[in-house]
Amino acid sequence: MIFSVPILTLLMVSLFSITAMLWAGCFAVRIIRRWDLESGSATQILLEKQTYLVSTMVAGIMVLQAISTPLFVLNADRMAPLFIGAMCAVGALEVNAYGSPALILKLLVFLCAAIWLGLHHTDTRFRNYPLTRFKYGFLTLITPLILSSEILQFLYFINMDIDVITSCCSVIFTPEFSGAGGSLSTIPPKIGLIVLLGIYGGLLFSALLSFRHPIPFGLIFSILSAIFLIAAIAAIVSVISPYVYEQPHHHCPFCLLKADYNYVGYALYAALFGGSAAGLTAGTLSVWVLSSGGTGQPKMETVISRCIQFAMLGYTTYGIIAFAIAIQSNLVLFYN
Repeated sequence: MIFSVPILTLLMVSLFSITAMLWAGCFAVRIIRRWDLESGSATQILLEKQTYLVSTMVAGIMVLQAISTPLFVLNADRMAPLFIGAMCAVGALEVNAYGSPALILKLLVFLCAAIWLGLHHTDTRFRNYPLTRFKYGFLTLITPLILSSEILQFLYFINMDIDVITSCCSVIFTPEFSGAGGSLSTIPPKIGLIVLLGIYGGLLFSALLSFRHPIPFGLIFSILSAIFLIAAIAAIVSVISPYVYEQPHHHCPFCLLKADYNYVGYALYAALFGGSAAGLTAGTLSVWVLSSGGTGQPKMETVISRCIQFAMLGYTTYGIIAFAIAIQSNLVLFYN
């Protein structure tokens, strides 16, 4: 099984990522310690030349990490028929103790990779590269996360056993299940929607205020983005999924990725995680501006505002898709 094309592809990406990130992490430490644009020393000139190569390589790794996350989920969904009891990606991920933790870490890596790419793109827009030390400092935090993610993924693949009887989504996402899936499925649909709409209102309000004051409200918007991401995933389990399946007791967030439901999950998750990545990037840039003692760069406020606009576009798209699902469904969850 480990010799299937998708798994081999993911493992090759892992090997390349681990090797490159270890080297980039060591280089990041040098940048943090010795980077000084005001210096004309030979060391600084060498570092400036090396950053072009290393930054390009790291950007490529981050893109690969972002792509590997949906590929990992897709591969788990395709492997589901091979395991007894599995109906979708949930069953394939539960075949051993490493699948679900690997997915959680991959989702975190996806968001961190998107943030780093945003920092790098912003940094290259300025002649003095103001974010260089900051983005490489952030890289030192991402590196252990990527290494842990790739190790868990390898352990997941190497310990797969087709003779294991696994749990399907109809067991995990039920009120009787003691894990996170069971807890999310017990959230009343009305409460889930009210909380989600309330956070969206806060996002919209802070986004409007950020047009005049991008820095402080960019950070507030970022915090609300993280909360919205959690609330949106909870809403998918408690409300949106039953509308898609037209079954009040089917709460699986992974079956949305199947052809039977027109792959609606890919559009829903792309809008949600794309918006979240942009919102978190706005907050990260705001942190840099605040830590540097002021706005410093007039263009930075424009970049933060655009990140917020893109985030709101993603969140609004998520809401439109969810609303369209509810309107077209034959299921009725609210009677008054």
